[in-house]
Amino acid sequence: MSDFDEWMQEKIAARPEQQHNQISPLAKRIALENKLEWEKIVGTGENGLIIERDVMLALSKKL
Repeated sequence: MSDFDEWMQEKIAARPEQQHNQISPLAKRIALENKLEWEKIVGTGENGLIIERDVMLALSKKL
């Protein structure tokens, strides 16, 4: 497992169960344009915010 994968797993584990996904406007636009279910993306921004980088990573894994 890469360092990034380990870091992402730590972010997922540390995320509160009841936290609602929040997404930046740019990230949401990109996700919607690409028909990506952004609700399933783990946000790496402040307080778990889904940011552009998270959406781009999800898109790269989708392909």
